[in-house]
Amino acid sequence: MENDVREETLYTIENVLFFNDKLFEIIERDAKSISGSERYHIEKSDELMKYAHSLHLQTEKLSEQLVYEGEMFVLNEYDLHIVEEYLDQVLYFLKLFSKDDKGIIWVEMSDTEHTLVIMPRLVEEILRDEVFSKKIPFIFSSATLSNNGDYSYIAKSLGIEKFLSLKVDSPFDYEENMKIIMHKNDPKNKSKEMINLLNERGGKSLILFDTKDSMVQFKKYINESNELNYPVIFEGDREISHLVEEFQKNDETILCSYHLWEGLDIPGSSLSNVLIANLPFPPNDPVFDAKRKSSVNPYEEVDLPYMLLRLRQGIGRLIRTSTDKGDIHIWMENESNHSILDQVKSILPVEPRV
Repeated sequence: MENDVREETLYTIENVLFFNDKLFEIIERDAKSISGSERYHIEKSDELMKYAHSLHLQTEKLSEQLVYEGEMFVLNEYDLHIVEEYLDQVLYFLKLFSKDDKGIIWVEMSDTEHTLVIMPRLVEEILRDEVFSKKIPFIFSSATLSNNGDYSYIAKSLGIEKFLSLKVDSPFDYEENMKIIMHKNDPKNKSKEMINLLNERGGKSLILFDTKDSMVQFKKYINESNELNYPVIFEGDREISHLVEEFQKNDETILCSYHLWEGLDIPGSSLSNVLIANLPFPPNDPVFDAKRKSSVNPYEEVDLPYMLLRLRQGIGRLIRTSTDKGDIHIWMENESNHSILDQVKSILPVEPRV
């Protein structure tokens, strides 16, 4: 900004920065981690809301003062327009944070920054009202849009009320090229069982975990036991693109991840085994909690279909071309009831060995 901006406006800028810093000091102090999620929960305490309200008032005041500065031709018109748009967004989200009980709120934290995320409502509501109400045709294409030909979960998740569907059979011969083995999940022996399997298969494996915590526990076990005979790399050790490149180049490497249930495309012998360490049920974080609250039967409408969709995506990492072959290993919780087992079996491309 130019030096001849009014002193009153400069003081207001300082106040905005002060209350913003105080707000995030409280967020950093009070945010609580959520098991199985990278999102953090934050309570709307009286202290937090006091600073949020003050930040809202000062930001509103700054927005009004900048209009005056623009009328005085003190600020560049283009720069002023950019700042005004940014402040309008900040004011909108601060209003949601302070006054809208229906907003979905969480915190994301890294070593370098903290982000307060505010969603005005469920994504499906926004898409239904702002996108699909326009009567414009959309085409969605994926190998995992349905569960056994049922598209209701993905349609509801996207806010789609009416649709046509077409299912095309896979060109791959799964019966010939894939084996699926289901294991009972014995927490005391699972890591050792997985290591024995990896040594047996000569590496060449992708291990998928439901959460970062479960991956970290496995990492700790292999570092302490020193029983694994093949190189292993973990999501988070380096940039994911570098890890994938290393995994693809070295046939014996084992890649451990909690995000790569989808989007990983590695044909050939480097990925000959997929180990699914846990069934990928969704976490109890603010986004999924909001979905559950809007459902009549949260388990049947949210948790189970999400898990089955995610599981199909994970299984899909194995066969990427007609010449790929390999095994899928799935660990099931001992307490998993027959209903879950039947649901899992129903979405598998081949009959599993249990």
